[in-house]
Amino acid sequence: MGGMYYVWPRVTGREMWSWRLASWHVWLTIAGATLMFTGLVVQGFIQGTMLESGAEFVDSLVEMKPWWFARTLAGATMDVGFVLMVVNFYQTARHGKPFQEPNPELSRQLEAKPAGETLDWYGRPSAVFIIAGLIFFAAAVMVQGVIPSHTVELNSNKVTDEATGLPILASDYTPLEQRGRHIYIREGCWYCHSQYIRPVAGETMRWGPLSQLGEYDFDQPQMLSTRRIGPDLNRVGRKYGDGWHVAHHWDPRQVVPDSIMPRFPWLFEKGKDGTPVLNDEGKEVVAYIQKLGTNIGDWREGFAPTSLVAGEASMTSQADSAEQLALGSKVYARRCAGCHGAKGDGKGQSAPFLDVKPRDFTSGVFKFHSTPGADALPTDQDLYVTITHGLWGTPMPPWYVLSSQQRVAVVKYVKTFSKAWKGRTAAEPIAVTPEPAVSENSLRHGGQVFTDNCAMCHGDTGRGDGPAADDLTDKWGFHVRPADFTLPAGVVGGVKLGHDGPHIFKTAMNGVGGTPMPVFAETLAPQDVWDVAHFVQSIRIEAHMKELEHRGLAPVDASKARMRLWQNISPAAEQGRIDASVVQGAAPSAKGGNP
Repeated sequence: MGGMYYVWPRVTGREMWSWRLASWHVWLTIAGATLMFTGLVVQGFIQGTMLESGAEFVDSLVEMKPWWFARTLAGATMDVGFVLMVVNFYQTARHGKPFQEPNPELSRQLEAKPAGETLDWYGRPSAVFIIAGLIFFAAAVMVQGVIPSHTVELNSNKVTDEATGLPILASDYTPLEQRGRHIYIREGCWYCHSQYIRPVAGETMRWGPLSQLGEYDFDQPQMLSTRRIGPDLNRVGRKYGDGWHVAHHWDPRQVVPDSIMPRFPWLFEKGKDGTPVLNDEGKEVVAYIQKLGTNIGDWREGFAPTSLVAGEASMTSQADSAEQLALGSKVYARRCAGCHGAKGDGKGQSAPFLDVKPRDFTSGVFKFHSTPGADALPTDQDLYVTITHGLWGTPMPPWYVLSSQQRVAVVKYVKTFSKAWKGRTAAEPIAVTPEPAVSENSLRHGGQVFTDNCAMCHGDTGRGDGPAADDLTDKWGFHVRPADFTLPAGVVGGVKLGHDGPHIFKTAMNGVGGTPMPVFAETLAPQDVWDVAHFVQSIRIEAHMKELEHRGLAPVDASKARMRLWQNISPAAEQGRIDASVVQGAAPSAKGGNP
């Protein structure tokens, strides 16, 4: 800055028009830069401290908002100083007095002195310094550029499958996903969203498993990023259903009131009923987002923060309190009302964009419950598990990022929307009988029971394509499809709460509230239901094995992989109570072949 004020009069041949403006420029720049630096430091401490203590990411953004205003003010201050400099320079060139050197004798002496004459050793050209500089520059290029680009380990798409711990290969983007990636870059999404999960600040519990090198093999350019203005997206794929992304891109604040993300209306076109729908570019962006984080396999099935059973939520049985309801109301307004509506009637601002409609809490009917009966009231623990886990393949995300206290409060508050709980309490959960061993006989018998009782809707192979699948509606008149048991966690059309044995057992025994899924507690014995559960699990495991084989799983690792997949979803298998033939993949299906 000082150099510019020294050079400009000598370039124009005129004295500075106003040294007062120059002084203002200097001090405004110093003040703005100081405020900017202070804001950055404070924001770093705020977000770092909050994330280290387990706070929700969006809450850290809310706390930093005042400092973004301060940084805006800092930038504006420096901009004003810059404008003053431009005005001053312009006026100097046009109206400044002729410039005269303050010490002409000194100037003449300096000009008369040969340019190469110097008394300082470091001022003389030195071959040693020149050669050393070139050597170090070349070494830096080699070490940081050339060698890494030719290192096999750094140019490999090999990753470790999270579900089995075995090596597989990451897959490239499809043409649709690749176009979506280009739009993502074009729209500047990477300015705010990083795509790299670091082993710090609880990131692996907040976003998902640690990033792996092979995941980025097809990313050119890579978008690791360091700024955390928006959530990290390295593991966002399949966390939300497509409908959630549609609503979020139309108006982020309808979904998350605290969001600072801009709207993207140019990714939409007018639908048949007037509701905006994604255009081709919008579909491409969503396809790209749903790809992120899926190259390390079907990791959501065993993700610790969502792997809950009702017993772990026993704290929800405590009595309601005014403080709890107040907290629940506050959290609901910030995190739930956008879809479920302020009145809990499922008519939030985002609801028209969602393919799977939000639950109407006023009815008191919930899909998943451990209590007996098709539309039985769920326990507080059931609601807690649903909120924590989310419902895969739907707009209902997992809310494990909320504190347990907040989730409990939301459970209490949600119950106030319906009269169903007035003077009533949920029944005792059904008893989950001990799981028998996973055996050939269990799978064979389970396949036969499945054919007799489930195939009409779910199809002979469990793909949700049975003869009755196209004609099913729920209690509210919305079309529903039976679950496709072959699909990975989070894919639209698959199971909602996981493939684990106890969940499948309770769902079969109690039915799914508000849907055509019947109650089997009165028609099937617990042993039959466990056999069906094992058969359904085998459908997913064999589909999972095909996915792994397609991704380069070594044949020698097949049995090891299948064993680990069974252990992930079956307590019996985890205890070693599983037939060797099942691990080898020789288990029969309902049609007598391999699932």
